[in-house]
Amino acid sequence: MYVADVTLRSPEDKKIDDLANLQLLLQRRGIFVEPMIIVGEYATEKKKNVRNVKVIDIEDLQLIINTLRKGNIEEARKVIG
Repeated sequence: MYVADVTLRSPEDKKIDDLANLQLLLQRRGIFVEPMIIVGEYATEKKKNVRNVKVIDIEDLQLIINTLRKGNIEEARKVIG
């Protein structure tokens, strides 16, 4: 299960921290989720963040859509992670 945030611009470090902190809070309550931020533009630098929050940017979204159009659901899932 994922906890996700959707934004148009590359996420600031605070947004990444907030989502990672939410993951920890839920984990303490026995709810295990993967944090993810979906971005409507390129966010290459934010993909490798110290909090291990998955960042899916426009490039990833295009790859997912193109892969799904080819009928390859498993490959699209790999992009999501």
